[in-house]
Amino acid sequence: MMNGFLSLYGLSLLLLAFFSWDLLETSISARGLLKRTCAVLYTLGLVLIAAGARGFYLLFDPFGLQNAAWISLWPYEYAVSGAVLGAIAAGLLTALVTRQSAGYVLDAMTPTAMIVLALARCAEAFADFGWGAVVEGEWARFPFAVKDMFGQPRSSVFFLSALLILLALAYAKAWRKRMPGELFSIALCWLAMGQLFCETLRSESICWGFVRVQQIAWAVMALGVLVGWNVKNHLGGRQLRNGLLIYMGCIGAIVFAQYAMDKLTHVLPRTASYGLMGAALLVMGVVVQRTVCASPQKLLVKVRYKKEA
Repeated sequence: MMNGFLSLYGLSLLLLAFFSWDLLETSISARGLLKRTCAVLYTLGLVLIAAGARGFYLLFDPFGLQNAAWISLWPYEYAVSGAVLGAIAAGLLTALVTRQSAGYVLDAMTPTAMIVLALARCAEAFADFGWGAVVEGEWARFPFAVKDMFGQPRSSVFFLSALLILLALAYAKAWRKRMPGELFSIALCWLAMGQLFCETLRSESICWGFVRVQQIAWAVMALGVLVGWNVKNHLGGRQLRNGLLIYMGCIGAIVFAQYAMDKLTHVLPRTASYGLMGAALLVMGVVVQRTVCASPQKLLVKVRYKKEA
């Protein structure tokens, strides 16, 4: 039964790999990028996404390097956050190889990457991982729950994860954008917030004590967007400092909520911990997006100078 699940899961990923070529080619053509961009990005993406997913697991799982192998047939021995880092690296390298703007290339790959990631999350229904806690009553039915290897109904966290990915993409597409890279950055910001929350719900996760390592990875990705756009928009040290203070304060709230869910359930109900985490993630996302969409300080200075002249 386990092999059957894994075979269906592997077949699903293989079909997604073929499907992604057409999506990527359409997106790149629509943005007027060089024709060879698609081939370079697709090739680098296949290699770096797989390497990133497997490498992240080997580096950060407490037992990953004990039985190290380049390839594993078990899907839970890969990390989605590592795959996303691999996709970002592929986009940046493609921009370098083809000598195009990194912002344009990353924007072009974002819709395809997000759609494929959402479908890959849904494909976890064919494998024995990706679910959450055992559920009962009205929620113990598809699509809210799926049965594990022992026939127990477990919450289908992968469907929630896929839904949040698509909502992040739809929101990023709908937002009025002014500069190359904004679509990618807004999508990555809200992708990270959603997946950070979903990681809390998953039964299996790479953990250091009560800390879930992939949550750290998602938080670091969003932090990279915050710092990178602060520098790009020349917003100054004060705004960066304020943004970092709020961001790190929210990280502290999330760490406390995660600790409370694991150790303090007799004091703080899980629903309260989830509410605290959700509120902190919302604030973090707003802080990052405001930095992405802020008006560049140098441009404002130039406009003001021209008006005064």
